[in-house]
Amino acid sequence: GDWWVAFRKEIAPIKKEFSMLLYTTHGGWSNHHAASLFEGARSVDILGTEIMSRNVIAAQRPVNAFRKMKTALGELYHAPIYGLVYPGTGCWNIAYFGWALNYMNRQTTWDKAQAKPAGAADFKNYAKRLDLGSSYGLADTAVVYSLPTIIFPANMKTINEILGISEVLTDMNVMHDFITNADLTNPDKLKRFKTIYAANARSMSDAEIKGLRDFAANGGTVYASYHCGTADELGFARKEWAFKDVFGMTPRTIKGDIIAVRSTQGVKAGKKDAFTKIPATGFARVFGKLNKGVAIKYFVQDGKHNIPAVMVAPFGKGKIVYSNAAWGQSVAEYECGPDKPYKWQPDATLMKTTRDVLALALPEKMFVEFTTMPETVIASLTGNNDKKYGKLAVVNLLNGGNACRTVGTMITNTMPADRGKIEGNIVFNMNVEPGNVEKVYAVSPDFEGEKSVDYKAQGNAITVTVPGSMLKTFLEVRVKLKK
Repeated sequence: GDWWVAFRKEIAPIKKEFSMLLYTTHGGWSNHHAASLFEGARSVDILGTEIMSRNVIAAQRPVNAFRKMKTALGELYHAPIYGLVYPGTGCWNIAYFGWALNYMNRQTTWDKAQAKPAGAADFKNYAKRLDLGSSYGLADTAVVYSLPTIIFPANMKTINEILGISEVLTDMNVMHDFITNADLTNPDKLKRFKTIYAANARSMSDAEIKGLRDFAANGGTVYASYHCGTADELGFARKEWAFKDVFGMTPRTIKGDIIAVRSTQGVKAGKKDAFTKIPATGFARVFGKLNKGVAIKYFVQDGKHNIPAVMVAPFGKGKIVYSNAAWGQSVAEYECGPDKPYKWQPDATLMKTTRDVLALALPEKMFVEFTTMPETVIASLTGNNDKKYGKLAVVNLLNGGNACRTVGTMITNTMPADRGKIEGNIVFNMNVEPGNVEKVYAVSPDFEGEKSVDYKAQGNAITVTVPGSMLKTFLEVRVKLKK
């Protein structure tokens, strides 16, 4: 990184218009190659991604999670992020969907679509496009992308746990953003969040651990899983687990630095309950006596033994949830592409357990909560102080239907424009003072102008009702605020 910074300083006076960009694939972002992106970000103007799936409609869940991760990098370095969309055979409809995935995560798009077909939505010339330079995150739930853990993992590929967690949170309609490990030492950055999923952030500095503990002590909720906090930022095992004083027990190590892991095929909520069979799921072995006040929410089966798997401990004004099982990794969906059959089919019990475990850490009251939402719709939450449109809280809706997502179905290079009909209404609550709302309206590349959206006051919040018929492919529901 230092060489590129020095190079940039030398060339700036000579060629002021010189610009640099740096990118990696989602695969590179998942291993040690991500380090070069963080280092290079110190000197370049634009950071990006080569999205290798030629059908982002079929790969929508993992691609959306990865786009969220990349937004965290852009925020850390105050740099624009782009996603390079490769639509199979130049398919306009795949390119549109990829553009929407980027846009709803506050990113721009570089695509290789062919000429716009007659009658297709002209997303490239979207008249109501917001200035992404004035956009910001509004979600009150965060997932941590830990670069040191990516570089110094243990027992499993670290990206798998946070990928799965983000995908499931999206399935649950939980608005969330990613933050980096560096953000854990910035209390101002953490102020807007109520929950932080640190997940399997194994390699953390003392300052980062302190940031998490302070966050919980001040009233937030921290979710830690698997090997979280068992090593320092260089990957060396800690002499004492970062949360031993909170829980009493500690993950077991072998030869001083290797975490002992097993695989379970049984889970249950109550100690006297019978185990429900699940596919083999990895968990970290723990030992020691739990502190008083620690609640055991789930057990996993280890031979004839009941092993506490999910525990909740009060901490200051907040709480810390620890799971020794890697639930996100167990249900993660990975990117897929054309000319191969669609394969992701998680076990129903395992998926339900994962959702229930993650729900233990959710805020009691979130800024946006959906009460009616079709399963095929992906949502995100952004804020914007656009000079033209004013102060906005935006709920972005993307129709992920008709997506080649049936197991065994061959993934194609092209996709139809029709994403499927959305029946009924999409309804959500937004915790803004009704008196501070000027209007609620919808815009989209799928139609001209603005469409008014009904809302009504509910105490100190509003309830917004969006007709499902209004959503074709992509829709922005903008809540314009007075201040």
